[in-house]
Amino acid sequence: MPSYILLVDDNLDLSDNLKLILEMEGYTVQAAMSVQSAIEAIHHELPRLIIADIVMPGASGYDFFKEVKENPTWATIPFIFVSALTTAEDVDRGLQLGADDYVTKPFAIVDLLAAIRRQLS
Repeated sequence: MPSYILLVDDNLDLSDNLKLILEMEGYTVQAAMSVQSAIEAIHHELPRLIIADIVMPGASGYDFFKEVKENPTWATIPFIFVSALTTAEDVDRGLQLGADDYVTKPFAIVDLLAAIRRQLS
């Protein structure tokens, strides 16, 4: 059974392309364009991994991360931030919050796939 990944990013082109690539790698991917739709997706089916942008309209990826980690049923789901916030302080903040990995945009797909494999192994 393929690993189910929830991808949360408001950039439709990036989301569509990444979904296609991940599906070609054998993953099942649900894309959500907002934190609210991501929460709905988690209620429908628990993902094995969450990949989320930080800067989104409405609630941020940080807000989403906090909500995921405060829910006992969801708290153990590995979480990767993928963000255009690229300074050392940005990366440190995401990791200090408790994210399992942080990949900066633009990224090489091999780097993201390596991060995904680390979390799903």
